[in-house]
Amino acid sequence: MINIISSCTSSKKYPPSDLLELTRIDDNLHIEDASELWIKNINMNNSQQYKASQLYKGGAWKTTLDIKDVLSKENQTNLYIASAGYGLIHSDTKIYSYDCTFSPGDSNSISKFKNYLDNHS
Repeated sequence: MINIISSCTSSKKYPPSDLLELTRIDDNLHIEDASELWIKNINMNNSQQYKASQLYKGGAWKTTLDIKDVLSKENQTNLYIASAGYGLIHSDTKIYSYDCTFSPGDSNSISKFKNYLDNHS
């Protein structure tokens, strides 16, 4: 058994609903409150869900899928995704499109809570 772990990509094939854009969450919230609101927004969402492996796009993501395909020819292989919006998920997990990223400098980056984390760690 081979387990591959890849990070998500900020580029998605499908646009998110307004509820699942991190810019909608106030930067000044405590990280715990922001997380609770994000989870609430996921649970309230009623847009279409996609397999996580089919949601992401870009060159790095294509390479990840190509590696999985090659390894899967001779081994049982699982792909897990470290998702900024969902945590660690299996690539077959159905999720909503979202705009939340690990990429610093992006308006939907989880790093926008950095100042709070720096001041409370």
